[in-house]
Amino acid sequence: MRIKWILLCEGFGLDSKGALTAIGLNQNVVASETLPVQTKRAIIIRLIDENEPAYQGVMTISFSVISPTGKVVSANTANVSIGPKKFSDLPGTGEIPAELILNLSEYGTYRVSAEIRLEDDRVETVAEYLYVVSSPGLAS
Repeated sequence: MRIKWILLCEGFGLDSKGALTAIGLNQNVVASETLPVQTKRAIIIRLIDENEPAYQGVMTISFSVISPTGKVVSANTANVSIGPKKFSDLPGTGEIPAELILNLSEYGTYRVSAEIRLEDDRVETVAEYLYVVSSPGLAS
């Protein structure tokens, strides 16, 4: 199991079948006249196990947001149990979504990262960036 990609957006929705919809793509800039500023962001990571045996077991997923000066703004970790694949002849895929409320107190580039750790200690990490800029006269 590995991370195929990470998506940063303003939110997500789930329909009655569990299909995931990303809301507000390409919103990686927060323009604010003053600091601190509060914003909500969603992270979606896509997992895939193509070209390798299907993973079954516990996976630890961590999300973090680090400020331009290295301070942890937000960090969350959860364990997810992965069972047998429904369609054994197809690559296994899945999305893991998380929503974060962020209190941003610095201008600059914030690192938004996701990490998966498998029971055999394999680790995959991926990152995206959120930019907080000064913008007199504009609300964030």
